[in-house]
Amino acid sequence: MGDKNEEEFVTKVKYLVHTRFGGSYIKAFEHYAMQGKPSGSIGPDELVALLKDADIGNALTRGTWANAIIERLDRNRNGRIEYPELEIYIAAPDRS
Repeated sequence: MGDKNEEEFVTKVKYLVHTRFGGSYIKAFEHYAMQGKPSGSIGPDELVALLKDADIGNALTRGTWANAIIERLDRNRNGRIEYPELEIYIAAPDRS
């Protein structure tokens, strides 16, 4: 993700979490994680659903967005995002 895309992602996801999940990242994460297998993590398909709900990208670009986000956040390299990986990203001041 480039800086501009990362800024869009963070801004729009914050808005989605605030308006749809009362500001709770845990509730938002659980909502999308429950859509996939294994539950408890978010893979590309669940991330595409989140991106659609956050109005990020379009039907042709969301898969690319999802892959870039997973590449950035997936510290254990299992191809999915667990909540602790997201939490580290959210808490990091430089988002790395």
